[in-house]
Amino acid sequence: MQRVFLIHGWSVTETTTYQALHLKLAKQGFDLRNICLGRYVSLDDDVCIRDIARALHYALLDELKEESGNFHIITHSTGALVARYWIANHYDDKFASKHALKNLLMLAGPHHGSRLAHHGRTMLAYIKYGSDTGRKLLEALELGSEFNWQLTADWLNGTLWRKRGIRPYCLIGDRQDLHLRWDRRGGR
Repeated sequence: MQRVFLIHGWSVTETTTYQALHLKLAKQGFDLRNICLGRYVSLDDDVCIRDIARALHYALLDELKEESGNFHIITHSTGALVARYWIANHYDDKFASKHALKNLLMLAGPHHGSRLAHHGRTMLAYIKYGSDTGRKLLEALELGSEFNWQLTADWLNGTLWRKRGIRPYCLIGDRQDLHLRWDRRGGR
């Protein structure tokens, strides 16, 4: 059974981010496992992507335990940056020899930042969440942030993923075209 980890974005703690994707994958026989970044304190002002990537590493070790073989990652939003940082800094030969990441599918990843990041630092966000909103994380998510520039520069040369046999896929967009949407019966 193919293991697929769903890595969620900033402040997300449930699978609704993926709408019906996780249900369709489960019907196809994939072993789905959710890792919600919200559980790894993505709203704490002092936590940065580096911290969450380290938490992701320990979560993957815990989930994979003594299992070996291939696995896949699907990310949404901030999860893409965390997964790419994890690959760059934690996915070493020792880990890969036992647990090989094959496909990395990034859905709406803010690879150059997000125009929505500044909304997370507003008073309304503070009121909504009742406390911190993840200041350091949101700074990394700003359009053209130093973090994004460095991670992208490291990623584009291909050595982080090509030599390790990882196939990255990136689906982007900020609007849903309702004409392309599939209905619940499986058709258009």
